[in-house]
Amino acid sequence: MLDKVIIEAFLKTCSSYERTMSQFRACKPGGEMSESNLVFTFLKSFSQLAPDAICAAELPFSLKEGLPWSSHLDGFIYFEETIYLIEAKRDYPAKIFFEKICNDLERIKLDRVAFCLKKMLNREGVYSMPINNVKQVKGILLADTWSALNQRIWATGKWDSVDLNWFRSLDRAGRKLPFSVKGSSSNYSLLIAQTQNLEKSLSIISNTEQHQLSEDLF
Repeated sequence: MLDKVIIEAFLKTCSSYERTMSQFRACKPGGEMSESNLVFTFLKSFSQLAPDAICAAELPFSLKEGLPWSSHLDGFIYFEETIYLIEAKRDYPAKIFFEKICNDLERIKLDRVAFCLKKMLNREGVYSMPINNVKQVKGILLADTWSALNQRIWATGKWDSVDLNWFRSLDRAGRKLPFSVKGSSSNYSLLIAQTQNLEKSLSIISNTEQHQLSEDLF
């Protein structure tokens, strides 16, 4: 089951999108709004529900020690001893869409993300109120789609003979908004999925001893 605050923030995001899209769409006519709009609206919705939460966009990390921190996750939230790592994806045909969702999930789970986040959290002499009590680390996947097929797969976790075991393990939800493409019976939808606690990421982040990582992994 999705965490209560996550589903509440998602529903608030849906309401905000419905209101905004009725008046303005930040994209080329016939095009798609960027993923950053969805991330921004979700973070804004979350912070309105939980003013004490720490929210950030574009969480940087490096793929290998010594390399620039030029890779990013789309978003970060810390709330009630839980870290949420966020990735978002815009609409694509089903095969590409779920391949990209799978890739985003693997990025969230990267050891390097956890190691870099640990460095960001543990900056001696920088924070007056450091985050030092992390009990859970969870991944959040956000998406939007006009495709009835993408909506059905998201809801059921099934797609003919395609192996989606990795996807069925996620807690998922979606909401249709009152917009559709001319000539199509499919509504525009926002989608969300959440992982269970990412034990390895939590171990890396919360371990006060030096954690060993083979730099040959990447």
